[in-house]
Amino acid sequence: MHHLSDLKGQPRARSILEAYLQKTPPPLLILSGPAGTGKHSAAEIFVQSHFCDTGSACGQCGPCRRMLKGEHPDYIRFPEDRIKIGDRRKPEDFTIRWLISTRLPYRPHEAPFRFVLFPDASLIQDEAETSLLKTLEEPPEHTRFIFLVRDVSELKPTILSRGLLVPFQLLDRVSLTEVSGVDSPDLLDLLAGSLENLEFFQSELYRSLKSRVADTSSRPGLLELEKWMIDLDRGGAEKMLGAPIESMRLWSLLVLVWLRHLNADVSGNLRRLTALLDFQGDLRSEMPGFQSYAISRMFHRMACYTEGA
Repeated sequence: MHHLSDLKGQPRARSILEAYLQKTPPPLLILSGPAGTGKHSAAEIFVQSHFCDTGSACGQCGPCRRMLKGEHPDYIRFPEDRIKIGDRRKPEDFTIRWLISTRLPYRPHEAPFRFVLFPDASLIQDEAETSLLKTLEEPPEHTRFIFLVRDVSELKPTILSRGLLVPFQLLDRVSLTEVSGVDSPDLLDLLAGSLENLEFFQSELYRSLKSRVADTSSRPGLLELEKWMIDLDRGGAEKMLGAPIESMRLWSLLVLVWLRHLNADVSGNLRRLTALLDFQGDLRSEMPGFQSYAISRMFHRMACYTEGA
């Protein structure tokens, strides 16, 4: 995406963001919607457009080049990690106290506004969120915040009440095809309106997973899949993909591929489908050590329900 006009399948979000290119943006924009639908790209293009000498995210002027290199002094992008409040006396970089004490008191270096982006605002911890709320109640006139979040329920009502919501939705099939370049009906079904897993479904890891799932009609096949998945979870997936992948996401992808395999015979696989859906729910548990138990239980149930077991 090079301009907001390139934002596909998001007419409401595009309309709101383009409107605020023509006037002063609000102190807080909240871009909410599923992962892989363009929120992050749209947020950065929005910021770049405000910095750009021509106001169009031209990509050629000095501010655009600095933005594209990640070097613009008036753009602060927090990491996708737990955001802490920070030490009171000497706050660590990218904590809320660091932001409030060492960045917000000062005017931007070259742009009319400083932009602060939280790529996953749900990761702002409670104490940090409370501290940041005080800033949002009386925002600095030269700073604008952008929060990205999958679901607005992940933010406190007091935060929501101080922001302007920019809604994103799952991409329709035409937009998904246009953005991804994918025209395979099977792959489009698996993507389910989001680009989040596009790289995975085009990888050798997916092809291997699909092949192993197809070989789970016997106990040996199930045991091999369980061992292989655990090895992947311990670092094998990162080696195959060339990039880290969260444990919960890896197991969720297994569930998705396995459900699609079993859906060819729903009535004959009802108990196995139920076991997978139960496991998907178990993955959301934050109880320490519960995931290992849930994995063992799921594979045990799948073995019990396997034909000929």
